[in-house]
Amino acid sequence: MSKREYNVDLFRIVATLFVVILHVLGQGGILYRTPLDSAGYWTAWFWEIASYGAVNCFALISGYVMVDKSVKLKSIIGLWFQAVFYSLALSWLVFAFVPAAKTAETVTAAFLPIVYRQWWYMTSYFG
Repeated sequence: MSKREYNVDLFRIVATLFVVILHVLGQGGILYRTPLDSAGYWTAWFWEIASYGAVNCFALISGYVMVDKSVKLKSIIGLWFQAVFYSLALSWLVFAFVPAAKTAETVTAAFLPIVYRQWWYMTSYFG
């Protein structure tokens, strides 16, 4: 039985916070709707730039915690099904509120999110 490393857990929590910041600023549109040269503009871009490394931190954490473990096909298949489940669930929500978004391509991409590169991190992870 391996000992829990709380410093790695804390690192993961902080990286998660920064990934949330990246999504709120980018996908939320804050970066592109803030008036140029305002204090909010510079603050938003400071947090965006400070958060860039968070995704790389997840890759480092994954490598660190998996260094002495073997990858099992069962785990990979489970991860694939999780990706498909969340892809279908989120697509269903989008289709419910935006029916025009439902096309043959978007439905196919919802069933095969990794093949269609819907989630770039999961696609890279499988690669």
